[in-house]
Amino acid sequence: MKNGLIRTSSRALLLSTLTLAAFGCADVPDEVVDPSEDVGEAQGEIQNGTAPDLWTRARVASLDNCTLGKCTATIIGPRHLLTAARCAPEKGGHAIFYTSNNPDYVAADGSTARTIDAVSYPPGVDVLAGDYTDVNGKFADITVVRLSSNIPATSAVATLAWSYPSGGDDWGLKVGAGRHNGYMNDDADLRGVPDQTYSDNGSGGHFLTENAQNNVGDAGGPFFYSNRVLGALSGTVFEWEYRDKYTSVPLHLDWILKTIGYTFPGTTTSNVSVLGGLSSIYFTSSSKVCSYICDKTSSCVAFTYTPTFGQCELKNSNSGSFSFPGATSGVK
Repeated sequence: MKNGLIRTSSRALLLSTLTLAAFGCADVPDEVVDPSEDVGEAQGEIQNGTAPDLWTRARVASLDNCTLGKCTATIIGPRHLLTAARCAPEKGGHAIFYTSNNPDYVAADGSTARTIDAVSYPPGVDVLAGDYTDVNGKFADITVVRLSSNIPATSAVATLAWSYPSGGDDWGLKVGAGRHNGYMNDDADLRGVPDQTYSDNGSGGHFLTENAQNNVGDAGGPFFYSNRVLGALSGTVFEWEYRDKYTSVPLHLDWILKTIGYTFPGTTTSNVSVLGGLSSIYFTSSSKVCSYICDKTSSCVAFTYTPTFGQCELKNSNSGSFSFPGATSGVK
């Protein structure tokens, strides 16, 4: 398995950064970075990136946090964004979105700014202590940001991935609004660069990519795979050579959905199983994740989740139901 974790504490750096913040935003870094973690511009940036297409830019935002500077985020709900915990977004900070149709330069649109009114971390994550491990011992350098008002009409909600590609070596798109190729990026110009997954799986809470291509300000940015958010960028680590490290969205999907208050748009019933054509089976951590998979799968008309086995069955037809103690079913 090509996975693992090399971490050191960033408590001292964070505290010194907070001290600087008391005197204003101009002198603080774009994100909390511990040099000993090999995270930052010394080892990587969005190298030779290009302006992403309209689909991508509509689903990404730039975070402008007065205390700790800028990071990148993904839109995962009408009022929710996903970013890195190390960015330490705070209430009162701002998210800025992208409206430009320019094919070559995609600057953040300041008129779209939305205020952050809440920040949630996975249980166990302690940013002050530099601990990005959740209570289950999984890497979890993520946070969910809630906005005080809905995203602009020009933006869109990204679909979250519920499974990791088997075997790794799968192509996706890294997106960030950081210091591309080492240059300052005051306009939060958005860039993307293709890369492949390197890790065989995301079972440890994270996965690695083939190359180190991020820079300061790219933290929290998405790795899109098959038009779904597979991960949120933590930074660059020296692990099987320098590589970018992402927190796994599929591994933390249940927590993310609960945090954003996701509800299945159809009807759900307890203690029954749906009769119908079986189209897919997934093994998931909750009925909420199962319902989300059905919701985002066009061919799914109903689902049944069996907690005993963690089994999620998607049905492409619905011919009724039967009693099944403990199961949860839903119909679109």
